[in-house]
Amino acid sequence: MSEKTKEEKNPVTLGDDGVLHLSGTWTVEHAASLKTKLQAELDSRRPVSVDLSGIDWIDTAGLQLLLATAVLVQDGTGTLRISGGNPDVQRALRVSGVAAALESRGVTVDFNSEV
Repeated sequence: MSEKTKEEKNPVTLGDDGVLHLSGTWTVEHAASLKTKLQAELDSRRPVSVDLSGIDWIDTAGLQLLLATAVLVQDGTGTLRISGGNPDVQRALRVSGVAAALESRGVTVDFNSEV
């Protein structure tokens, strides 16, 4: 996939059903633009679920963005469900402790099913 095609694909979309679909590469190189796109989507309304199935790769910057997003979205206003993710993304969330941190805040982290 060319860089131009990657850039044209929106890595953050909030569906009418309240599902925030994340895709692409969530790394330090993309953190600033991802943060901007996340904020634009979250300014309109709050998702009820986050689908990680479109994320190809995630590093610590991406994990930090995901954690901050979940905390912002949840913010005492109810529950949030995170699901999907390829085995590498799932492993990164588990090994880093992000999955446990999310669960300790009442976020449901479910890698066994799709959104």
